[in-house]
Amino acid sequence: GIEEEAAALEAQERSLERQEQLLTARVNLRRALAELAETSADIEMSRLNEALELSQRLDQEEGGRIERVIQARLRELGIRGDTEDIAQQIAEAEEQQARDRLEALSREQQFERESLQLQQQSNELAAQRAVTEARITELRSQSDAIQAQADLEAAQQIADPVEQQRQVAAAQAQLNAAQQIASLSSQGTTEAEQQLTSTRDINALQRETLDAQQERARLLAEETVSAAEFASELAAAEASTRAIANNLGSANNLSIAGIQNRRMGGSIKAGNPYLVGDGVGGRITPYSEIVVPGVNSQVLANRKVRALMGAGVNSPLLDSVASGKAIRPSSSSQADLLKEMKALRRDIQHMPTGPTIQGNLNMPQTYALEQSDRQKAKVMADWERDFMRNLKADRGRRF
Repeated sequence: GIEEEAAALEAQERSLERQEQLLTARVNLRRALAELAETSADIEMSRLNEALELSQRLDQEEGGRIERVIQARLRELGIRGDTEDIAQQIAEAEEQQARDRLEALSREQQFERESLQLQQQSNELAAQRAVTEARITELRSQSDAIQAQADLEAAQQIADPVEQQRQVAAAQAQLNAAQQIASLSSQGTTEAEQQLTSTRDINALQRETLDAQQERARLLAEETVSAAEFASELAAAEASTRAIANNLGSANNLSIAGIQNRRMGGSIKAGNPYLVGDGVGGRITPYSEIVVPGVNSQVLANRKVRALMGAGVNSPLLDSVASGKAIRPSSSSQADLLKEMKALRRDIQHMPTGPTIQGNLNMPQTYALEQSDRQKAKVMADWERDFMRNLKADRGRRF
């Protein structure tokens, strides 16, 4: 009967307790593995970021011990490629990390649902067992009240009036107590049943709350994955664009697609297109330009100009050319630099007239300088005169 039902409920509770312990062990193992994977991904991301910083610095170095130290560290990190390649690897790693986190979140949410389900089942079984125990107590109290009623009736049948009175009084007191206990037991059963109903309602609310929380976390994780996918696709598109653009030129003045670069300097022939301002390896930069000279000429590499001037790219000498202001000579190689500039000025002044260059690669073979370029030529001529005057004053000799 009802006692057997109570025993069955108690056995189910013990079974649920064992299932909860097993689930907790599984969750702890999964979390440990997920933390290990997350740590490995963080270490790899840290290495990629370090490689990116080193690669960016390497782009600014030109030989020397610092460059060798950076290259040695890059080899130690085991990460290959230039700055753009590493940036793309970082974007891909971030996308994979976001996907892994979404997958780990999915597993964690599954564990949360299973854990909540076991907990709720355990709570409901406990409430059901409480109802069963209350009913058992109520039945026992009702049985005691029936027995007390029978004892009272038996006392009333006693022949001796004195004894009858004493037995009836005792039986009546016992009946009153039994009836009171039965009433309290009935109230206990009602409260246990109400607690069972509340437990089921609470379980339903907990499930809805968990569903809402998990949905929010899932949406945020999916948005992170979407953003990482876009960043990775953008990096891949940029890499593809750079690969196409790099076909316009390559390092060491090799000719690709009919266009040579002059990043390292060198001679240029009239009517031929040349790429200048490109980066290491012939990469297109925001400062890259296509030059089509009207006469045979020469390109001075940036490092050669700096060597001649004895100053950096941001030296006052270069600033003076752009502004048209004269400065005093400060290098032992002014004469060499002056010769180079005279040759460049002659080339500019002898450029033929013709149509202006348009922003595409299907260009005629000869072009005229735009008005701004002719102004630059005038500035260079003025600078040359000032340069000569200052040089004479400083050294007291003529060129």
